[in-house]
Amino acid sequence: MDGVFISTNSGASWRGVNSGLTNTYVQCLAVSGSNIFVGVNGTNGGIFLSTDNGTNWTPVNAGLTNYKWISGLAVVCRQSQMDRFRVFSRGALSNGL
Repeated sequence: MDGVFISTNSGASWRGVNSGLTNTYVQCLAVSGSNIFVGVNGTNGGIFLSTDNGTNWTPVNAGLTNYKWISGLAVVCRQSQMDRFRVFSRGALSNGL
């Protein structure tokens, strides 16, 4: 099984956390505070956000023109504005998700 996995015991065991992802072909991952972003490739691909350690994922693709092939993500935020951040993805920019 592909997808996102989490360990809560320093890697002794892992479990999948993929609820809400349209497929599990995860290409990249970026973390900002308690926000986790993944780039999922394929026909139902895109950028997904989890605010609960991967238990649930929500697509955040509004404004992106081609999000079937996400090859990298970067998250930038100011310490004084942790609720506002920018997510960059292979030529696409989303501001203030």
